[in-house]
Parts: sequence; structure tokens; C-alpha cells
Amino acid sequence: MSQSHDNREKMQALQLFKDTHITKLELLSNATTIDSALHYIRSKQQAQQKKHDDIDDDSKEQLTTTTTAGKQSVF
Repeated sequence: MSQSHDNREKMQALQLFKDTHITKLELLSNATTIDSALHYIRSKQQAQQKKHDDIDDDSKEQLTTTTTAGKQSVF
């Protein structure tokens, strides 16, 4: 905007700047949107943690096996 000599370009740049800040303000002030976003993020984090825990449990089960004599051996 500050480098342009064309007034139309300056006006378009200012309009874009204004629209961007209005959108940012709406997003920051809309509690419903923020709550929805936080809920989505937390649910994804919990699902990822559960998946990670399930993988760890499967790995532990594979490491511990029972031999035919009834003794456990860990590989």
C-alpha cells in the first residue's frame, strides 16, 4: 500500500486490511466458535492419545508370552 502510486491499489489494499481485521475480531469475540474449536482440538488429542495407548498395550502383549510349561518369558 505505501509503495503504490495508484490510488485504486491503495484503496484495495486498505479494504483487504480492513476486511482481514474485521474477520479476526469476529473470530476472537465469538465465544461459540472458540468453544467449538477447543472442543474439536481436545477430542482429536484424546483420540490420538487413546490410539497411542492402544499401540503401547499391543506392544507389551507381544513382548510377554506364555510358554508351554506355563512360565512367562519376556523377549
